[in-house]
Amino acid sequence: METGNKCDKVLRILRKIMQAVDIHSRKLFKKYGMTVPQMLLLKEICRSKKPMSSAEVAKAMSLTPATIVPIVNKLIKNGYIKRRRSLEDKRLLELLPTEKAITFYKEAPLLMHEDFVNRFVSLENWEQKMLLSSLERIETMLKVDGTDALPVLDNNPSGEALKIVKQLSGEDVLIK
Repeated sequence: METGNKCDKVLRILRKIMQAVDIHSRKLFKKYGMTVPQMLLLKEICRSKKPMSSAEVAKAMSLTPATIVPIVNKLIKNGYIKRRRSLEDKRLLELLPTEKAITFYKEAPLLMHEDFVNRFVSLENWEQKMLLSSLERIETMLKVDGTDALPVLDNNPSGEALKIVKQLSGEDVLIK
């Protein structure tokens, strides 16, 4: 199998994975009224033994502080978290879970499809580590010149994303 075909196959597999995650995410939203990023952020804050700043939450989630602002605002609006001034440094704002958040966290749904979780847990430890390692390697490979190439996997790729796809598959790039 030539390189271009292998890259095409990788892209198809990644899109299938994203589609499965997207379907499960929509089901979670329909049932709980919360997106997966909101659930992940809430989980991070609830797990913490101390109040967290937005920067700490963003770092723990591998996101930028600017990216989590709308997520935080939505969770505050819906009564899951609250902001307060730091007791040690009044210049800092901290994020804290509310009782509503703690209750939700204790009963939180699986963020991954249950069948996947059951199959993954049933794998041998070395198989789990191998899959994790492979996924981390793919994540690293999707970073192009310090920029994130994940828009390539978007359902409506932009011209730039199409350009990256063509580069990855070895095609001539004609898109400007």
